[in-house]
Amino acid sequence: MADFRKKFHTQLKQELADQGSSVTEPQLELMLLLATGTCTAPLQSFLGSTLSEAGLRRLARGLDSTAGGVHTALLERVMPLAELVLFLLGELRGCVACAAAAAGHQATAAEGSCWMGLKVELLQQLQLHAAALLLRCEQLRRCVTNAACQYRAFFTWLLKVVRQLEGQREDGDDNNDAGTPLPVGLAVTSFLKEQFMHDLIGAELSGKPLTPDAQQRADAAFYQGINSPTAHKLLALLLPGCCNSNDSSSSSWQHAAASLITAATAPAGLHATTIERIDGIAAG
Repeated sequence: MADFRKKFHTQLKQELADQGSSVTEPQLELMLLLATGTCTAPLQSFLGSTLSEAGLRRLARGLDSTAGGVHTALLERVMPLAELVLFLLGELRGCVACAAAAAGHQATAAEGSCWMGLKVELLQQLQLHAAALLLRCEQLRRCVTNAACQYRAFFTWLLKVVRQLEGQREDGDDNNDAGTPLPVGLAVTSFLKEQFMHDLIGAELSGKPLTPDAQQRADAAFYQGINSPTAHKLLALLLPGCCNSNDSSSSSWQHAAASLITAATAPAGLHATTIERIDGIAAG
C-alpha cells in the first residue's frame, strides 16, 4: 500500500505539477482518463516512463498478494480464535451462573452473581466485546475481498491503457482513445472514489485510534452506516442478560439487531455454527 500511494499520490501529483497540468490531483486526472478516454501528456509520461508496464504489473502483484495474505490470516487464524473466545466466554458465564445458583444466589446479572471471583455481568460484557470483535473481523474480511477486486479492476484497466498508449506511440497514431466497457468503468469509478482516496483496511490494521472521518467511513463499510455505539447496543440484545427484557421497545430493537447481523454477514457471513448460536440466543 505504501508503494501504491508513493506512485499515485506522490510521484504522479509531482509530475502533474512539474509539467504545468491544469489538473493537479491524481484522482481527477484518472477520472478524466476514464470518462473521456483521453490521456494528457503528463499522465502519459507517468504511465509510460515513471511507472511503465513492468512496474504496474509488479505493483499489482504485490497488492494482490498482500490482500490475499490479510484475508487468509483473518479467515484461518483471527476469526476462528474470536469464535472460540466467544464460545468459551458463554460456557464460562453459564458455569458461573449455575455455580452461583447452586450456592444459594439468584443467578442474575442484575444482582451481581459471583463465583470464585468471577461475576456474571462482567463475563456478559466480555461476551459482548467478543461478539463485536467477531462481527468486525468478518466485515473487515469482506472489505479486504472487495478492495482486492477493486484493485484488480483498476490495474486491469490501467494496464490496458498503457498497452494502448505504447501501441499508439509505435504506430504513430495521435488518437489516444482508451475506451472502457461499462462494468469495468463502474468498478474503476468506485475504486477511485473510495479505496484510492482512503485506505480503510490500513487504518483498521494500524492499531492507531481512528480519526472522526475514518471512523465514519468504517461505520459505513462495516455496519451499513450504523455507528459503533448503536451497533454495540444492537449486539447486546442478542446476548442473554445484556438488555432489559421489560423494556417496551425491546422487541423492535431485537428485530433491528437481527437485521444488523443478517445484513452484516450475508451471503458469505459468519461460520454456520456461529450463526446458529446467535439465532438460538435471539430466539431464547
